[in-house]
Amino acid sequence: MDVFASFYEQMKSGLEVSEFLGCHAALFREIKAHGLMEDYRLGRGRMKRLRDEVTPVALFLPEHADSSDKVQFPLNNNVPDCNVWHRTPNLHRTIEVTVAQARERLNLMTELNETGWGRGFIGVTDDKPKSAFDERMAEPREAYSTDRVREIMTGALILCAGNKAHSQGHTLIISAAMDMLPRERWIEMRQSLAAPVSQLAFQEVYLVGRPDEKELCLRLK
Repeated sequence: MDVFASFYEQMKSGLEVSEFLGCHAALFREIKAHGLMEDYRLGRGRMKRLRDEVTPVALFLPEHADSSDKVQFPLNNNVPDCNVWHRTPNLHRTIEVTVAQARERLNLMTELNETGWGRGFIGVTDDKPKSAFDERMAEPREAYSTDRVREIMTGALILCAGNKAHSQGHTLIISAAMDMLPRERWIEMRQSLAAPVSQLAFQEVYLVGRPDEKELCLRLK
């Protein structure tokens, strides 16, 4: 059984949070050692669930679960995407995971893979036509402001909220590329970013990413 098959079997069976985080870190060492980061960036093949479902949960759990709590991923294309059984207090947390600015990420990661460098921000939301992305990617990189990032991310969160309007899970994790701004800027924007998701039925909503190459889990609700 290869390393990916073994990893996903463990995810479906469930394991303690500390074991999960260790397995996740070990898998990334394998990915880097075998030159598979380009595949991961684009979510190719078996990398897609790792990138879009498993890794966002790995960013969430260190701050919101004890090491002995249990985490499990059904990996069956149904909701929830993840289950966490907390010991203290006793709670079964159902988690759904979604991605903000998925099409922007695809364009940015494609550029990074093809050229070896990439810009941090395009400024086009996922509801725009392909031509809008093509036109923007054909232009040279340009500076952007915190206000512009806030505007685009607010629009992205409105789209995410629309897609999850009828969901009834306990927790929604929104994965986003957050490296275009330093950590403190995201923390300062928290209140304004919370508005688009405030009416969702989820009890808790989080925005997760890695600004400044360090995990950030920003509670929006």
